[in-house]
Amino acid sequence: MIDYPPIRFNRQRREVAYVAKRGQPPRFVPWEEVIACVSSGKVVTQYGSHNSFSLMIGLRDSASGDVVWITVPTASLMLAVSEWEAIRSYMEEGLSALPPPMSEAYEEGTVAYFQLCRQAYRENHWYVTYLFGFVLIQFCSGWTLPCRWKKG
Repeated sequence: MIDYPPIRFNRQRREVAYVAKRGQPPRFVPWEEVIACVSSGKVVTQYGSHNSFSLMIGLRDSASGDVVWITVPTASLMLAVSEWEAIRSYMEEGLSALPPPMSEAYEEGTVAYFQLCRQAYRENHWYVTYLFGFVLIQFCSGWTLPCRWKKG
């Protein structure tokens, strides 16, 4: 298990706080001195190879000049870049720059989840495919009875 130091981005004071090692006092780095980069690599195993991407955030200690690198593994290059962009947008523009959270949690098995699936299937498939691929299967499985096709 990798032990990452806790990091806090303080927008009001425009600084990043982190604890280098357990038991030490927190260190503060001005936001303007934070280093960010994306690393990519190829992992080769006996079963094949795949690409790996990480967002790396560098925090320079002003007293010693050492840089503490925080590595955030991601699944793709775009996710690494978007992770940094979300942090940067928050620090420079505030919460209003971030996309709003989903207002309703869709739990599988609820009517709201069924309506969401039905709408997505209807938008992404041809009418005949929707009719036989979704409606017929839902009718035969009994799922449509409690929902009563209420438009949502």
